[in-house]
Amino acid sequence: MPLALRTSSRYASHMAESTTWVQLRVLRTKDGHSITSLSKAAGISVSYLSELESGSREPNAGMTKKLAVALNVPMSVLEKHRYHPEDAA
Repeated sequence: MPLALRTSSRYASHMAESTTWVQLRVLRTKDGHSITSLSKAAGISVSYLSELESGSREPNAGMTKKLAVALNVPMSVLEKHRYHPEDAA
């Protein structure tokens, strides 16, 4: 695969993942949570939540559920923008 296609593919993947967690930040601020208050409500560390919001980490199902409960939203709201490699094919 040419470098340009590999690079654009990685970029698209990263952008899709980042979009998911930008949504997390939007939900957090709409709900009136600071990053500290949401991390306490969800029982996760501030650094982990920050990494999720920046798109540098992906949560497992358990963490997604904790965040959904803390934000009082269905898990599907947090998962609907998640990137699935098979969607890009």
